[in-house]
Amino acid sequence: MQTAHDRRPGIIRIAVLAVLASAALLLSGCIDIVQYVSGTGSDIDVFFRLTLQKGIFEMANAFGDQPQDLDSMFEEEFNLDEDEVISELPPGVSADFTSVNSDSEFGFELRYSASRKALDGLSDDEAAFVPRVSPQGIVIPLPEGNGSAETDEFANAFLGSAKYRLMISKRLVSRISDARIISGPDSTSISVTDLPDVWLLEFPIGLWYASDYSPRVEILF
Repeated sequence: MQTAHDRRPGIIRIAVLAVLASAALLLSGCIDIVQYVSGTGSDIDVFFRLTLQKGIFEMANAFGDQPQDLDSMFEEEFNLDEDEVISELPPGVSADFTSVNSDSEFGFELRYSASRKALDGLSDDEAAFVPRVSPQGIVIPLPEGNGSAETDEFANAFLGSAKYRLMISKRLVSRISDARIISGPDSTSISVTDLPDVWLLEFPIGLWYASDYSPRVEILF
């Protein structure tokens, strides 16, 4: 278990944007983001998983003029250093980092717990993907997007099936009245599915990627 400290910021955003830029030459749905938020009245427990689907890259590699060693390519192009990922968490937060490198996926998993009170004072441009829980709801800031007309077209064409899946335990939240992504002046509703033990929220990753701003997920109780 490691503790967050000051290092180069934005490594997760940089890696994701690199992945999406490469995916423009391939197919949709190559990236998967899953986040689970649970906890108690005073603390939150978070699981965050970001993975790439290797099959799409293997298909492109098979038809290329100069096939590459994909394991080396993933390590060089999309490697997420453990220390750098953990450095993006708020100071003092301890986390467990696990690399994912199976036959079908490449990425990482992150598990951590934090005091809700310790996260209250964070601004929206600090600690992306880290939930802030208040009596009114939950806010999860996302990194700055890569918005442009060209990006919009790419997001619509290639990222339609790539989803950000957010699960919130009913131990933490008993009711959700509304959920949306706020991006500058724009607000987009997020579907909420009521499952036995969790609330499931899903939205296209393209909503974040194509934004001109640093969007945030807002969940109202």
